[in-house]
Amino acid sequence: MGHGKQSIYDYPLYYDILFGWNRDAESGFYDAAFRHYGVPPGGRLLEIGVGTGQVALRLAGRGWQVTGLDVRPDMLSFLKAAAGQAGLSIRTVCADMTGFTLKQPQDGAYCPLSTFRILESDEAALSHLRAVAGVLRGGGVYVLDLAFRAETEAAHEPPAEQWAMRRGGVEVRTDAEKVYVEDAASGRRLTLEAGWGGSPALRPYGSRAFVNLLDRSDAFTLEAWHPEAGRSREGISIFDVQRPGPLPMAGRGMAVLRRAAGAA
Repeated sequence: MGHGKQSIYDYPLYYDILFGWNRDAESGFYDAAFRHYGVPPGGRLLEIGVGTGQVALRLAGRGWQVTGLDVRPDMLSFLKAAAGQAGLSIRTVCADMTGFTLKQPQDGAYCPLSTFRILESDEAALSHLRAVAGVLRGGGVYVLDLAFRAETEAAHEPPAEQWAMRRGGVEVRTDAEKVYVEDAASGRRLTLEAGWGGSPALRPYGSRAFVNLLDRSDAFTLEAWHPEAGRSREGISIFDVQRPGPLPMAGRGMAVLRRAAGAA
């Protein structure tokens, strides 16, 4: 399969299993946030870094017109097949998140799982914000799932969370640097690059640095911040659209951005 080390992104099924915890609360927050911040119900939504579309499928099931953007065609093919099996319609776009255009303007956009932090430099992040603003209607909303480190922390990530998921005789587990697959049906055992926690690592942000980046972009203003309101019995993060708060010194939450009036 080509040159170089293989990563979990080369195996959409295993990726889907690894990130296959219950995403209902997460998608429910996006649904509630778009409605709360004035996106017309059933409007067009763009998911950035859609992968296998766990959230996109749920939002499409709630009546939104969802487009999924990803740089990996195999991921998009997996998503299209899953949508077809569920009787749902999801558009897909294969493009880099730092530069893309769409034929139809979007009412809202969202980026789950800190995917925004894959962008390694200010220049890449600014290009991304301008690209998203460029496909949103005036006043459109962009919801970013982010985690901030304390401003005084060294510019590196703490040890990342480890977890394992199982489905149909397949176990996929990760220590954030590697992903380990045991597929009983095929007898396959794989060690893959994670691609988000080891190399390259997710870029750390302090809240002030993030606000400064927004100011530089001229693309978005910060409408609200919704910190993690708690966790479910299974340890899944819960966010409440009725409970905004100030940007934290450290912690995870949902940043609601509003397309700036002068954004190109």
